[in-house]
Amino acid sequence: MRPIKGDCVGSLTTLGSSQLSLHSGYILTNLLNWKQYVLEKFKMGILFNPYKPVVYRLVPRFDVAIQKCDKLGLKTKLDLIGQVFVKHNTFRDFGLTIIHRHFDMDDNEILVDSLAEDKGTSIAMPWNIKGKEVSPAENGLCEKYKIVNKEFVHPMTWTFTEFGGIEPYEFQAANEKAVVVPSEYFLKDLFQILISFGLEKIVGLRRHAPKSWMSTPPGVRANVLHFSDAPDEVKSELVTVMWTFNENGKFSVNGTCSGHNCCGHGGGCGCHR
Repeated sequence: MRPIKGDCVGSLTTLGSSQLSLHSGYILTNLLNWKQYVLEKFKMGILFNPYKPVVYRLVPRFDVAIQKCDKLGLKTKLDLIGQVFVKHNTFRDFGLTIIHRHFDMDDNEILVDSLAEDKGTSIAMPWNIKGKEVSPAENGLCEKYKIVNKEFVHPMTWTFTEFGGIEPYEFQAANEKAVVVPSEYFLKDLFQILISFGLEKIVGLRRHAPKSWMSTPPGVRANVLHFSDAPDEVKSELVTVMWTFNENGKFSVNGTCSGHNCCGHGGGCGCHR
């Protein structure tokens, strides 16, 4: 998005499907609950429809999600799940992720992942929605990490709904005007195999991104993704949370997480106001 006085600020509004029209920007489509998901670029910001705060609230905390996946033996089932990605030729565009969160957000916030200027890290942090104005909830992080403004926001991570649709709970700032979207047939097959393993509520879909390891700094509502090898002193703390697949359906680790739970026990670290 275009910067305003050096800060990461833009405009946002939510439109009903009957209100959508093509202005001076672009219309992007995505699939949510088998319906059209629309992103529209305006001169000073981004419009998207819809976002449901309840989706993020229902995402399990990191420790809870990991315990469930271990109990259900997710890692032993990855190669079978990978065959669905091969069947629908989606292994180059999407991967699998453990649905989890590290901190709380208010209903007027969305989680947006933004690339840092050095391109060696990206920061996923809450952004406030107030009327038509959008601004980072943690304003100091834009300056600290030198966040690069982008013109578009796309859904990045999805969780499945009860009936096999998908809802985004994490977004990504990008310059691309259009992105690949998962087909209904792919989602149907993926949902069915996840149901058969009891994984449909804790495993979701994630758009391809560079291999990374993630940390959640104590006292800060932000996830920092590092596109580099993790230091030796933190490797023992990392838990695998993302996988990609090759043309044969074999999985490889795409993302690990240090596992810090912000406010995991009634406000412990004070990350959430």
